[in-house]
Amino acid sequence: MLSKAASSVVPLTWLLYDEFTTADAAPITSPRTCEPGPGTLTLVQTDGSQALSGGKYVFTAQTTPDWGDQGFYGSVQTWDFGLALSVKLNVSTWEECGVGWWAVESVTDPDNLYAAFQLNTTDGRLDNKNATPIMTGLSTGTDYALLLIARGVGYHHVVDGKLVWVS
Repeated sequence: MLSKAASSVVPLTWLLYDEFTTADAAPITSPRTCEPGPGTLTLVQTDGSQALSGGKYVFTAQTTPDWGDQGFYGSVQTWDFGLALSVKLNVSTWEECGVGWWAVESVTDPDNLYAAFQLNTTDGRLDNKNATPIMTGLSTGTDYALLLIARGVGYHHVVDGKLVWVS
């Protein structure tokens, strides 16, 4: 029997959802239809290669790193209270990368995003979009569940279920 509280829970509505279930050797075909969906990803593979293997999106380090040369993006979403971006991140080396929202469909420097997690290049640190450290002591080879949740103005940064920054 459902309780009153349980019956009032609103289910998630996915705007973009990809579990990378089907392997795809480098370079990944773009655009990519998300699995199980909905959504489509556009992949940018200018310097370095990307592949899907074992349910993971993997990429090689760039020869001459430059923002915009490697990554993927989905369609622009309207900023709204409760909009959430969820990613599981696991890195083998400390290379600068970012996860977040921007106003246009593009791969870009996290400093230019509305809301972002930035992985610091050398020291196991997550920063916000302004390069302010929000979590330290991270390890390579470890899964981290990153979650950005939009507020009316600003957003919450959540790592492994723990609120680590409020903007």
